Amino acid sequence: RQEKVRIYIGRHGQRPTIALGRLELYVGPTSHFWGTCEIEADFKPWQVILVSAAGPLVSCTLAGLGLWGLFNSSALWGIRLLAGVFFYANCKLFVVSAVPKHIVHPHAPEEKSASDGLKILQALGGKVDG
Repeated sequence: RQEKVRIYIGRHGQRPTIALGRLELYVGPTSHFWGTCEIEADFKPWQVILVSAAGPLVSCTLAGLGLWGLFNSSALWGIRLLAGVFFYANCKLFVVSAVPKHIVHPHAPEEKSASDGLKILQALGGKVDG
């Protein structure tokens, strides 16, 4: 059996929204900035770091895109407003995922997950209780 890498975003069902080989995406509507990546496989530390760093890097890149749209003087005001919201949302996602701590799922408080920052610290050999 091939071990899976699962990405959860928002309120999701039991079946993946999209499945591409080992990657399964569980996506649903949400009013919170929440998402996590769960790895079943016994990855080497550098692989865990690579997979875990992808989330904050994407959020940071998308925040930069939103910032560019916000200050683009040729864009319409409505587009600039949407770019500002996009910038804020991705900045918050970046901070939430990069700070090393345990995260409680907003739709199911009994579920806890490690942030990407915590996974990276643990892969580097740091013992962090979150």
